[in-house]
Amino acid sequence: MGEELFNAKGLVILEKGYLDVYKYDKWTGSYLPDFKVGQKINPNEVIMKTGTTTAPKFISESELIGLMDKHGIGTDASISTHINNICERNYVKVEGSNRTLVPTPIGIALVHGYRMYIIIYSF
Repeated sequence: MGEELFNAKGLVILEKGYLDVYKYDKWTGSYLPDFKVGQKINPNEVIMKTGTTTAPKFISESELIGLMDKHGIGTDASISTHINNICERNYVKVEGSNRTLVPTPIGIALVHGYRMYIIIYSF
């Protein structure tokens, strides 16, 4: 639009497959028309909204375990030790019944220091 380029992400269903038979499962997500790459469209309406972004929620201990397993960090036997270490070193505090990991000021400073190190020593 004008000089601005936009892109869209969403779900395009080419074939329903088993969903034609099994009515209890549904596709979820934003549906898109069947656009072609480079196709130009003329929107009927443009709405400008104001707002602010929000920080993502803190993850729970079980979500961290899942992420560590997914990315191959640690073993089944060592994952709990790693989480215990970040708690003992006061990088995070465990809060609430769902055991949310909330970063402490020292944990936040550690991450910022690590990011600065990466920026300075990246070539």
